Amino acid sequence: MVTYAMSRGPTPSTGSTPPPVTAQPNRGRVESSRARFAWRRPLSIVNAVWWLNAAIAVVAAGLFFIVADDYPALNSPHLSWWVLAAGFFVAERCVVHLHFRRNAHSFSLGDIPLVFGLIFASAHDLILGGLLGTAATLMLDRRLPPIKLVFNLAQFWLATCLAAIVIQALASPDSIARRRGRRRSSPRRPPLWSP
Repeated sequence: MVTYAMSRGPTPSTGSTPPPVTAQPNRGRVESSRARFAWRRPLSIVNAVWWLNAAIAVVAAGLFFIVADDYPALNSPHLSWWVLAAGFFVAERCVVHLHFRRNAHSFSLGDIPLVFGLIFASAHDLILGGLLGTAATLMLDRRLPPIKLVFNLAQFWLATCLAAIVIQALASPDSIARRRGRRRSSPRRPPLWSP
């Protein structure tokens, strides 16, 4: 086996060329800065995306347990969490690929069970079914690394909590009465177009 490298020439014992000689870095300065900032080391080892994942999950958990956990279904028939989990699993596996010129865009159909869950399921069942169905798809089908899996599930949890809060606020009887009262109290404007 012959090894080629740029150096000063072949060595007498093996006939191959040794690796080039490089200057040693100033180790004293590097070690002193490492010793000086050793208390930061455990926090800097963690990737910054994990901190983002934790922040998103904490906000989503706060919204879920404080605000959205007890929201009922808006209409019947009531969908249970396992029906929604199956729906999210199938919808996340069915991806639509749209090719336009030299670009390709992919869309999952995960919004379909989300809309049905916002209307026909309680917030607890919607979030539980959505997290389990999406997690099963991401783990089994797409095989994402843990950092991406946690990020996707945390942002799904947060987005679903926000969607449930907005839908419940818009659909509550108080909200409808406020909008009707606002409509009646506003001055009558002439129509933009009349036949």
